[in-house]
Amino acid sequence: MVVSSLLQQFLVLVLLFRVVFNHCRHSYVTICDNIESINFEDEEDVTDLVIGNTSNQRELTSFNLFNLAKFENLKIFIIVGQINRLDSQYSGVPLPKTFDLFSLSNNELRQIHNSHFPTFSARKLSLVNNKIELIEKGTFAKHKVEIFDISDNLLEIIEQGILPSTSSTKTIIIKRNKLSFIDVYSFPSSLRVLNLDSNQLEYIQKNVFEDLNKLEKLTLSHNKLTLAPYVENMSNLRVINLSFNKIVSIERDAFTAPRQLELLDLSYNIITDPNIINHLFIENEQTYLRVNLAFNRLKFLKVRRSIYLVERIFVLYGNPWDCQKLKGNMAKVILCHVTQCDLRLFSSGVTPCCVNYSWGRNESLANYTIDEDIDKFQTIVAKNAHLVGCDLKSNLRRKFRAKLDIPLCDDSEEISFRVSVLQGNLVENILD
Repeated sequence: MVVSSLLQQFLVLVLLFRVVFNHCRHSYVTICDNIESINFEDEEDVTDLVIGNTSNQRELTSFNLFNLAKFENLKIFIIVGQINRLDSQYSGVPLPKTFDLFSLSNNELRQIHNSHFPTFSARKLSLVNNKIELIEKGTFAKHKVEIFDISDNLLEIIEQGILPSTSSTKTIIIKRNKLSFIDVYSFPSSLRVLNLDSNQLEYIQKNVFEDLNKLEKLTLSHNKLTLAPYVENMSNLRVINLSFNKIVSIERDAFTAPRQLELLDLSYNIITDPNIINHLFIENEQTYLRVNLAFNRLKFLKVRRSIYLVERIFVLYGNPWDCQKLKGNMAKVILCHVTQCDLRLFSSGVTPCCVNYSWGRNESLANYTIDEDIDKFQTIVAKNAHLVGCDLKSNLRRKFRAKLDIPLCDDSEEISFRVSVLQGNLVENILD
């Protein structure tokens, strides 16, 4: 992304000036050591302004954003490690300018209020890593911001009215906060990308995403969700990432509404439902849907004959298959959809492909013992993943795979080859 690249370049420039000068240096970028240094007379010539740097530790102070009005041509504004509060000013006068990047990242702004921010437009507004606990309603309501990033803060609740709400907003990123609740209708209907990764969400109300019919990418990885969110109205979704949650099962037709869905990542959950394939796929629709079910708790699969799987792509490695049931139609489903990466993993001679749940087992043994076996199995598979020599998820990032990677469910010789690779080593690879 162009804006991210610009930010990285500026921060590199800042780090070059490790000797602390109490003035501003003018070049392609105006770099000031601290806020006190920015009082100069040629504000109209400044287009890119960076204040502070990550190597200069100093006492934090306040800043009045309304003072930026005198910088008539300012396009990029960055403050790094300088402020712990913003001055209030009830002027109501907006800044008549559009920023390419407006960043107050890596400061300590615990609370954001209406009186802190003048209204302006920006390609990207970043408040990353500020220990923000509170954003007052309406603060960003009129800001025309395309990308709004408040990652790495301490927000616990997203209330209606605290985020930008104009039609300009296309991307909102709220990663690595402490979110446990999201109010309904909190997001603008213009949104295309929503990233809520690495929070503490256990449940999402049904209407939270109701108006997001333009959304194309939704990521909720590394939360505590036990149920998949409601996406019935999100007809333009192409990517849904629900990996690293606590989802046990998926309701029937939960993801059939987004007809253009290309990637559904359910890896690293605790899904046990053998009907998962039946619930995810619909006949003659979502032609390019790729599903990642790696590292769940699937022991076997039930697949309806009406489900068309020849062109489907799904990843199943890391599931603790029951060796006694790894045969017949289930074996065909699994073996016809493994990729070359999967084959390398399981033909290495050191990675188990299934668990013998019945071997030497007393029926009175608790499920806890079985869970221990599953944990051991998945630990071994994960540990040996580096032996593969290729990206096990690479097929999920491509619409079209090379000829040798395409599932050949109708080719008996190909099936026999894959059976020999996976099942030929069962004596060595079964986890007893």
